[in-house]
Amino acid sequence: MKTILDYKDAQKVIQKIGVQTSKEYYGLVKKGKLPKGLPNDPRLFYGESKDYHMKMIYNKNHVAYEEAQKFAKKMGVKNSYDWRKLCKKRLIPLNIPKSPQTTYKEWISWGDFHGNKIGPGRRGSHATYKEAKKLIRKLGIKSSWQYKKLKESHKLPSNLPHSPERTYKNKGWKGSGDFYGTNRNGDWQDKKNFKTYQEAKKWARASPINSLTEYRNAKLPKGVPRNPWGFYKDEWEGYKIYLDVKSPYISFEEAKKKVSEFEIYTRSQYDNFHKKQYKLPNSPHKSYKEWKGWIDFLPKKMLTYEEAKEFVKKSGIPTVQIYREVAVKGYLPDCLPKHPDSHFRIKGDWKGAEDFVSWVQPFKSFKEAKQQVQKLGIKTKTQYLKLIKQGKLTSLPRTPNVVYAKNSSRWVK
Repeated sequence: MKTILDYKDAQKVIQKIGVQTSKEYYGLVKKGKLPKGLPNDPRLFYGESKDYHMKMIYNKNHVAYEEAQKFAKKMGVKNSYDWRKLCKKRLIPLNIPKSPQTTYKEWISWGDFHGNKIGPGRRGSHATYKEAKKLIRKLGIKSSWQYKKLKESHKLPSNLPHSPERTYKNKGWKGSGDFYGTNRNGDWQDKKNFKTYQEAKKWARASPINSLTEYRNAKLPKGVPRNPWGFYKDEWEGYKIYLDVKSPYISFEEAKKKVSEFEIYTRSQYDNFHKKQYKLPNSPHKSYKEWKGWIDFLPKKMLTYEEAKEFVKKSGIPTVQIYREVAVKGYLPDCLPKHPDSHFRIKGDWKGAEDFVSWVQPFKSFKEAKQQVQKLGIKTKTQYLKLIKQGKLTSLPRTPNVVYAKNSSRWVK
C-alpha cells in the first residue's frame, strides 16, 4: 500500500523540487514523475478547498510585492506575455510567485507591476478614473454585468481595466453608482441605501418581469439591486420565488400519476409521450425539486396474470405462502407482485390459489436434487440452466434457490 506523507512534509517536498503551480504538479502526475509519498490528487487527500489548498501547498515565503516588481523591471518585462516566457524558461526564482496577480493583495494591474510607461490606449496602461468614467458614459454602459460582458467579448477599449473597482481603489473610486452614472451604489458596504429582501421581492413580483434575463436588462427602481441573489444571499430563495414565476407544468405527484395511467415504463417512452402532453416537462429531473430518479418516477411494469402464472409454473413454487416468503426475501423479479391474490383480485383476474400455483409435475426433494446435480457433474449456474433449457432435468426446478429456499439460498454449496 502506498504511504502518503502528511501535509507539512508534502509541502516541503513540493517546495524542494520547485513546483509552484497546480499545472506543474499534475504535469508530474501525468508523466509518472511525482516523488514517492505525494498523492495524485492532494485536494481530495488533504481535504482543503481548492483555492486555499493550492496557495498553501505551493507557496514558499514569497518576497514582498515591491521586490517582485524590481525583479520584473530588471528582466525587462513589458507585459504578461514576457512574464509567461520567463516562467516557461524557469528563470523566475522560487521566492517569486509565477502568478503574482493572484498572490499579492497589492496587485493592481500588469502595467503597474512591471512599471511600463506606455501611452494611453495601449496594452499595459489604464485610463485614469475620470477618463474611464467619460468612456463608460459615452458607451452607454449602465451596470457591472454589462461592463463585464463587453470586456470578455473584447468590445471595450484596451485601456479600460477588467476590474475597475480594484484598479481604481484609492484612485477615485466612489462605487459603481458613480462609475456607471446610475446614482445607485452597488457596493456591499452601502446596504442602507437598498430595500430589504421582502420589499425588493414585493416589487419584483408586482413587475411584469418573468425571467432572470428580463430582470438583468430591466430598468430597476432606486434601492433594488441588480444581483439580488448575491446581495440578499442569506435570505435568497431562488429567482423563481423572487419573481413569482409559476411553473407551466403539472406537479410532481400529478406527473407520476399521469405516466402511471398511460403505462409509461421507460425513459424513451416518456420522451415520445411528453410531446403529446403539454403540461409535462421535457426534463423532469431538472424541473422537479422532488426528483429522486427515473426508477422512482416511472411505474414498474407488472406481468399479467397469465404471464405471472407461467413464471410460477416454471419456477416450481408449490403454494401461495411459499410464493410470498420468497418474494419478501427478494428472490422474485420486480415485475411480480408480493401479494398476487390481492393484486390480481383488484384487476379481476384472480382465479384462486390452486389455479395460480399449478404445475406439471412435482420436483424432487432438495437432498435428491442435490445428489442428481453432483452426479451429473454440474458445477455452475450456467451449466444447470443450459441443461434445463435442453429439457434434460425435467424433475428439477428452473429456480432451485426459490423452490428450496428453506434448505439453501445459494447456488453453490
